[in-house]
Amino acid sequence: MSNAVLKYISEALNSVGVDYEFGQWSSQPIPDPYFVGEYTESEPITEDGLQETTFLLTGFSRSAWAVLESAKAKIEKLFSSNIRVLGSGSGVGIFYAGAMIVPTDDAELKRIQINLTVKEWKVN
Repeated sequence: MSNAVLKYISEALNSVGVDYEFGQWSSQPIPDPYFVGEYTESEPITEDGLQETTFLLTGFSRSAWAVLESAKAKIEKLFSSNIRVLGSGSGVGIFYAGAMIVPTDDAELKRIQINLTVKEWKVN
């Protein structure tokens, strides 16, 4: 996954009011809710420059489930069909692929995982 796509995802999430950082949350104070992103790349299987990636957004909250569900709805709408050409000339399609509640050992901490499918076509 290119830095251009990571930057685009960050800007898109911030544009709809979703507090997000890549890798781990490092800012203070910690907002409620907040989301952290990570990804898993698949081996390219086509010759057209396509790189397919699963992007995981993990959301955390210490308040009500409703704040995570509200953020999930924003993310689902944002990435329902999001196809762009980036400044680098590469094309990217980002698609909402589902969500799941992730149990924690802390009764006050709520966690949700949102899966996005990212298809990036890089240019030389």
